[in-house]
Amino acid sequence: MVAPTPRKRLHVFLNNIREEGRLTLKLLEKTLHKTTSQAKSTKQFKKKLIRILLSLLRRKDLHTADHCKRVMRLAVGYAKYYKYPSAQVHTLKYASLLHDIGKLTVPKRILLKPEKLNKTEFDKIKKHPLTGFFILKKISLFKHEAVIIKDHHERIDGTGYPHGLQGNQINELSKVLSVCDAFDAMTKHRVYRQALSLDEALNELLIHAESQFDRITVERFYSYLKKENRIPRDCFFTNDI
Repeated sequence: MVAPTPRKRLHVFLNNIREEGRLTLKLLEKTLHKTTSQAKSTKQFKKKLIRILLSLLRRKDLHTADHCKRVMRLAVGYAKYYKYPSAQVHTLKYASLLHDIGKLTVPKRILLKPEKLNKTEFDKIKKHPLTGFFILKKISLFKHEAVIIKDHHERIDGTGYPHGLQGNQINELSKVLSVCDAFDAMTKHRVYRQALSLDEALNELLIHAESQFDRITVERFYSYLKKENRIPRDCFFTNDI
């Protein structure tokens, strides 16, 4: 049996996204032919797919799309600071950019709700890591990123989701993504709470080390940001995808 091409895998992906209905399918189908015909390499094709997916996420929820970019800058800055291998830096970069792509299937009214979510609404949100995994695993180019995304809401103590993994069962890059994701969320204003300062957010991470977050990752992240004394803004901007 001949293995499906990346283009066919992407068509499968298109057929599995329904939340935005025809608008979503139309948007992706419109760019699909141009993307595949212009891409001259696997790397170029992968970058074009990421731009398509981010464009779709931006149309649904601009705040989530911007959050993904900020998380990517934090994660890549951390990985480069600690001299991670180049392949891991790029995998973490793409996983960070796409870590909330599963929210494409979350109703817009929930994503954009100004108040705190109720339990039913939060249960829908909690499905997004696994949804993101299922979306990306259909495109073989993202098989490593898919695993990182699936586990980025797992907790060290085993009380996270979707599978209740704990400790060393959680991928190292997922642990990094988890810390960066939480830090960015805490340092941004919400209707129901004020944004925390850099120091306040770092202290919150330390408080929840060994329960929610991996302690070594938190301590390394703390050292990285304190050394920089700022939130990174200059590493891997969107035009470098």
